[in-house]
Amino acid sequence: MKDKNGTQYFCYGYPVPACFSWGLLLKYPGGAIGSTGDTGYGMGYEGNPVTLSAELETNFFYCIGHGATSLAQAQGQAIQKFIAEEDVQQLEGFCITNWALFGDPSIQFGGDSS
Repeated sequence: MKDKNGTQYFCYGYPVPACFSWGLLLKYPGGAIGSTGDTGYGMGYEGNPVTLSAELETNFFYCIGHGATSLAQAQGQAIQKFIAEEDVQQLEGFCITNWALFGDPSIQFGGDSS
């Protein structure tokens, strides 16, 4: 796929300069301040859309709604929740290591009070 300027970003099977999640931060003008996502292809079990990689993503937003105050804290709690709820084997471990946080991990939700 190409953007309207002809620059390739998100392609299946071809090396590209930026993955989807990093592309959200790079989006001109003024992309996102943080993003999460797989550094490769996400994994899931057929017939259940909220498994493995998608479960990490939904856990991330669950943790934001249940007390996480920063990007890093939400990511860490999402991984802890995933480990507590899953029988972690090789595929589950791969999904955890494949899932990355893009942006400044110290960013506080709701802004800085000072």
